[in-house]
Amino acid sequence: MSSPRYGSWGARVGAAILDALMVIAVWLALLATVGIGAVLVGAALQGIATGLLLMLAGGVYYVGTMTRPGDRNGQTLGKQVSGLRVVRDDGKPIAIGTVLAREVLFKGFAWWFTAGIVWIVDVLWPLGERKRRALHDLVVRTHVLDVTPPKPQLTWARPMPRLVPPLARHVQAAYALRGRITQLDASLGPDIDVIVRALEASAGRAQMLWDALSETPPHVIEQRVEETARAGKAELLAALREQHTVARRMEKQLEHYRDEFERVIVELNTIRGHLVSATASTDADNRERLAVTVRELRDHTSALADGAFEAYTR
Repeated sequence: MSSPRYGSWGARVGAAILDALMVIAVWLALLATVGIGAVLVGAALQGIATGLLLMLAGGVYYVGTMTRPGDRNGQTLGKQVSGLRVVRDDGKPIAIGTVLAREVLFKGFAWWFTAGIVWIVDVLWPLGERKRRALHDLVVRTHVLDVTPPKPQLTWARPMPRLVPPLARHVQAAYALRGRITQLDASLGPDIDVIVRALEASAGRAQMLWDALSETPPHVIEQRVEETARAGKAELLAALREQHTVARRMEKQLEHYRDEFERVIVELNTIRGHLVSATASTDADNRERLAVTVRELRDHTSALADGAFEAYTR
């Protein structure tokens, strides 16, 4: 089970600003509603009444948004935009009592009666708290979670710094196609994984062939064979001819690997095309045939990785 992701301080501040604007909008609407009566009240009483009206606006807004059922429970509109959600420590839904204690009594009255000092401490408290809780979270036993969907991780081939571009290109293409195919049909994922891993293993073997041929190219050996033949060095000539035979065989093996890599990529692209087409079809037989094709390609690519092709042993 993955550990919870607690809301960041920046996201909480951003949500609080958005919520404050919403509360002010509700407050102005209430002021407009009772504006005529407020004119008749004395200046001192009018200030108190205005403050109480602001508390009422906040209560209406926070209760109305945070007590919504389902996934929106514990979310104000600001937190909804910021991808945050208030959750009780005991896992129960946020109810009216929790909202009034958290948002009105602590935030509102504590700010009012301490001239904003407690509010400032409360805002800064998550910066030093292990679970990023504010003072009001500790008091009412809540915490704020980051509920934004985690970013999907791009699936690429593992770093293979010694893999030359012609081989690396096929491996990277296979990994990219794996992601696209499994998005279309997750049930094919295990077989596609086998194909891609086998292709990567084969690329490592092909790389060894590439390295050996780069160090001693066949045409260089041919030149030495000609020079040695003219010099009449029989034993050295026999050894060089054997070396040349092995180099030519490695050259054919490498060519066969590259052809097979390309064929696997072409077949993976074809499978992806079939899946895209199948999304508009309910033909179960067509999907079963596609699954059979994937299994055959899996077995073929695994054999490639094992070096079991007849052409490699000639």
